[in-house]
Amino acid sequence: MRADPHYVDLLASRAAATRERSVPVGSLETPAVADVPALVPLIESVRKHGVLQPLIVHERNGSMRVIAGRRRLAAALAAGLREVPCIVHDVSDEAAAALRLASNVGHGEEPGAPAGSAAGDHTADHAGETLARALHTATSLADLLTGDISDLSRGVVGALLRAELFRATTLVQATRVLRGELPVMRGAVPVGALIDRVVQGFAAERHMRHVEFVPQVDLPTGHVVIGDERLLAAALSGAAIATMALLEGLSSSRIAMVAGLTASRQLTLVVSQDHVLPPAAWIDRAFDATWRERPGGAATTMAMTSLRRAARMHGGDASVTLSPRGSRVALTIPAGA
Repeated sequence: MRADPHYVDLLASRAAATRERSVPVGSLETPAVADVPALVPLIESVRKHGVLQPLIVHERNGSMRVIAGRRRLAAALAAGLREVPCIVHDVSDEAAAALRLASNVGHGEEPGAPAGSAAGDHTADHAGETLARALHTATSLADLLTGDISDLSRGVVGALLRAELFRATTLVQATRVLRGELPVMRGAVPVGALIDRVVQGFAAERHMRHVEFVPQVDLPTGHVVIGDERLLAAALSGAAIATMALLEGLSSSRIAMVAGLTASRQLTLVVSQDHVLPPAAWIDRAFDATWRERPGGAATTMAMTSLRRAARMHGGDASVTLSPRGSRVALTIPAGA
């Protein structure tokens, strides 16, 4: 695919005539949003100036799908706009896919994986900066909720706020694990309930990023493991955050969360995806506390290093492997009954 910025127009002229018009935000598909903190400045800009660059949308069988401009649409919804300017294409699904790819390459509007922070001496040492950013984002979103906005906008802002607060909470837990502030409080933990707890924690993320979580417990009903439910839930949540960092920019995705027993009768909890093959460094440096240029940046580094620490606190370990089409992050600990 060519990276010529005018390639989108060329495709459009060959496929069908286009037209620009204002489109009600409620008639467009709900946008997938990955990097919530990066969206806040755009929301403020849209509140002051409106959407200056039209979205590119695909009209097909009476429905509107966004080709380019998902972040602008999310910002418009959060800012309370009722209509957004759109360049409307009436093209086939194949042509729409080509337009989407050409627009992303040519204009760079849709983000890929965010850049990480600079490397430092210890992952937890940089937690304050990351948490401060999360709290600033949450405060800005909370301010939006106090304004005069529509129910649709309120729902979008609320989902963004819940997603950011859940990530901040997970980051706090990871920081405490790395600093040795959380001793293991062992108890009987139902594995199925543990998986459900983690999946429910990502409810807002699932909505805003169009991520489907598929829980699969290959264990007898009521199987329990002796461990610390807080630590295990935080470790699994961290594995999910690291996995989602690989899926930035996808309009929809699916993550499997599987629990089962290994050949040596240990409990394994696996978070996997089959959409993106990560680079070799993602495997080789998965638990490297100095690697903050990875997908997801410093937050993902904290999630992965705390995942391994939590596994070892339970007498087990963590691992990262490639699947034929994606990745697997696994936590393995002694099984219960």
